[in-house]
Amino acid sequence: MPPPYAADVITLQHLLKSTVTELVRTYDGLLIHTADLFGEVLVRVAIVVVIADLGAIRMLCGYVSISATLFCLHCPCTDDEIEHLDLSRWLPRTNVKNREIIGEWQAAKTIKDCDTITKRSGLRWSKLYRLPYWDSVNSVSIGIMHNLLEGVLERHLQVFWGIGPPEKVIKKQAAMAQDELDILSSFTQHDANEELRDLEEESCQSSQSGGASAPSTISSSDVNMDELYTGHSLNNDFPMDDLSTVQDSDSSGDSDYVDYSSLPAEFPPVSLAAICLCISQLELPTCVGRPPTNLGEKSHGSLKADNILVLFTVVFPMCLPEIWARVGSSAEHDGQMQGLLRNFVHLVAATNIAFAYETSNADADKFEQQYIVYRRTRTHIWPHHHSVPNDQIAHHIAAALRYFGPLPQLSEFAGESENGKMATVPTNNWLYDMGQTILLSIACRARLEARINDGAPDQPWLQQLYDILRPSALSSTPTQSELLATHVKAPTLSSDNYALVLAHVNRNLPLWRDCYDFPHPYGSKSLTPYARILHHIIHKNRTFAVRASHLGNSSIMFHSPQDFNTVGSGFIEAIWSMLLDGVERIFILVAAHQELSTEDQLCDPFIKHPALLTCLIYTEPSADKGIIEPAHIMCHVPLYKCPSGTFGIAHDVYVMNGALNRKRK
Repeated sequence: MPPPYAADVITLQHLLKSTVTELVRTYDGLLIHTADLFGEVLVRVAIVVVIADLGAIRMLCGYVSISATLFCLHCPCTDDEIEHLDLSRWLPRTNVKNREIIGEWQAAKTIKDCDTITKRSGLRWSKLYRLPYWDSVNSVSIGIMHNLLEGVLERHLQVFWGIGPPEKVIKKQAAMAQDELDILSSFTQHDANEELRDLEEESCQSSQSGGASAPSTISSSDVNMDELYTGHSLNNDFPMDDLSTVQDSDSSGDSDYVDYSSLPAEFPPVSLAAICLCISQLELPTCVGRPPTNLGEKSHGSLKADNILVLFTVVFPMCLPEIWARVGSSAEHDGQMQGLLRNFVHLVAATNIAFAYETSNADADKFEQQYIVYRRTRTHIWPHHHSVPNDQIAHHIAAALRYFGPLPQLSEFAGESENGKMATVPTNNWLYDMGQTILLSIACRARLEARINDGAPDQPWLQQLYDILRPSALSSTPTQSELLATHVKAPTLSSDNYALVLAHVNRNLPLWRDCYDFPHPYGSKSLTPYARILHHIIHKNRTFAVRASHLGNSSIMFHSPQDFNTVGSGFIEAIWSMLLDGVERIFILVAAHQELSTEDQLCDPFIKHPALLTCLIYTEPSADKGIIEPAHIMCHVPLYKCPSGTFGIAHDVYVMNGALNRKRK
């Protein structure tokens, strides 16, 4: 696209013309010559799904802006109906209906007619409609990164909780506070007296006409000028344009009713300090980026999408239940905190479902239920804040789960990563050479990565350079002699550890004998007692280490070798490399996490909220130890240490969170 500014809708469609023409041609198939001189293969190219942020999707796929009346890509919900939570009131958009409307748009004679159709339907022409297979509804990804993380969750953090509110929110709050001060300063005592006289006259007229009310006896001396206007201030919730969209009536007769009108708009400093302390002391694996420890301050800049995901699925579930469970000054305060917790639990449950790597129609139904309850309880707690388009669009994640399956593979993370790489390419402000500069850098990088992956077995010095540039690059497989050389001086396992490894390798079929069990029958196999000690391993691009080396990398969740459907958790105590039949195998000694006693489990506040995927364990591991292999590892398990007395438990405990698994196989 021509720099320096982004293309508008019309320019983008012109730029798409040649690309779409090529896509139409390649959909029927092209014969491509292969490396074999006599071979050809039929190649067909098609657009399966469009993955982008909401703005780019609308410009590319022919939808109107998110600020328009018909803002939703998936249903005809209007901006004045956004508070309704029953999706059945709107018929979902369909590709057939959209193409009918686009046909009318193309047949329109004037630009005014086209604009009329666009305003009525929320659709405009896109070059993608030239593709016969293009589904304008189901081939468009919602984009859970921009919609759910940087939309719903970030707004919940900044606007509803008041942690690091955006600058425009602060400015609007200050402007409204200043307006109130101006009104207050202009409202004189004479104006107050005039208003009171008018009220007395209305009251007298009402009495004379048979009304039951008595004349007002309030005098001007009883009026406190500072109490005449008690509107919004800097400490109130951020006011939106339609404050009257949703109003919760006071149900004084309902025993479950909680009044949130006195709820502060921001986290108290003590609570925010406790969250920052949790972030700084949380035992995280090295593969997970730690959110800023000064959360809520301007100095840390904008939060990245992965920081928001870690905050809402790991950090907050591990600390907020304890913060909100602290006994307050009144029963009303405690009820408010429990309401905040329930609202938060529903949001976390929906987020974990949306970002899971395995899903089903039942999970999609659960997401819909959890998200609707989240929005309903949010409206009850913060009636000042109206919903925004992202809130409505997120409802359609359930339909996307049913249609696409797991959504992380269709998220924008991969594309944003490539954007980050391109942003580092120096351009020297040569705007009209920028495209060529970036493309040249990408091509050079791709050629280098290809050579590193191919390796250089005939040039050892070059292979050493490749290994430095990318340690995980494909290198020559160690020979038998090289493996023996690395294990010949390996130490001997202790008798207890040797017995555990022997039981593990014989769990399905007893092929290996104890090397100390003499005499050995002819042709039998004895398990070597020698094992090379490792301090860490890399499995599926994740580092796993022994507990003495890195606590965060040692706390894991794993499948039981005896029953793959049984899941356990524990600390990695040791890692050994052993040769069995000349093949290297990695064995991991795991000490299981120690569960709370039955008595202490009564004090665990996380048991009531299983959707948080969080529980308490003792800091000391149990005496139960076992052997697993890298294939049994599921994920890391973050830990947060709480001293004795926390939760009313007389022992040091860890808060353990299992959300990093996200239903990975």
